[in-house]
Amino acid sequence: MLLGVVLAAVAQIEITLGAHQIEDPLVWHQLTNLLILPAVALRRVSPLGAMAVAAVGFAVEPLIGPAPVATPT
Repeated sequence: MLLGVVLAAVAQIEITLGAHQIEDPLVWHQLTNLLILPAVALRRVSPLGAMAVAAVGFAVEPLIGPAPVATPT
């Protein structure tokens, strides 16, 4: 669970710092990353459920527009 919280915090910081690269509302990207958090937390208890939750989170991401990346292009 701690790993999931740390990863979610890092992802939220990355999105917030890269907000100038996002054209769509920032809140959609933040909510998508928070959707992926339970998948990381449940990966040992229910691997298939964790995979399904992560898949939904990753599938929604392209629909809301490009997210910022940590490395410049």
